[in-house]
Amino acid sequence: MSTIPERIHQAKAAASDRKKRETAIHRIIDDYQRGRGATACMDEIKRILGRK
Repeated sequence: MSTIPERIHQAKAAASDRKKRETAIHRIIDDYQRGRGATACMDEIKRILGRK
């Protein structure tokens, strides 16, 4: 059994996770442009990215 298919699987999973994070952040930016507060938006972005 080769590790290459596992590495491909891991790379695809990482790309999927990145895309989900980016999509969530884009939605927050859209909310900001519609008038949501900057602090609330930034707090949510930091939560998504795992930052405090």
